[in-house]
Amino acid sequence: MLKLKLLTFPILFLALSAVAVGQTTLRATTPGKSVTGHYTMRREEFRNRIFVQQLPGGKIKFDLLALWVSANNPENIHNGTAQGIVDLRDGVAVYENSSCKLTLKFTSGKIRIVQSDEIGDCEFGFNVTASGSYRKISSRKPRFDF
Repeated sequence: MLKLKLLTFPILFLALSAVAVGQTTLRATTPGKSVTGHYTMRREEFRNRIFVQQLPGGKIKFDLLALWVSANNPENIHNGTAQGIVDLRDGVAVYENSSCKLTLKFTSGKIRIVQSDEIGDCEFGFNVTASGSYRKISSRKPRFDF
């Protein structure tokens, strides 16, 4: 009887651990909270920001500003912008036009943006990219000009 109890405990512990890990993963990839807010990416040469508002009907409205700042001359700044209203499905939104494709993947407090080079350069300035990880710095509803 003692052998059965000793064997049962590790199996039960592993089963409960797997359930807990599965629930954590689900929350991280399927945001239960609103994605509305202000996000930034801070790297030495890239100082990007994106404002996002979650809309009814499974959509988001966004305004992205991507900046490249020269390491040799901080006054040499190139920029690019993108804005629009797109569908949000399972934490992923895709913005696409004739020269740009951006995939926005929302996780808990972050956005991972991938800029596809298959269509074009989004008509951004030289060295400018939207690709990277953005951290949520505020949950305030942004104001948009469009």
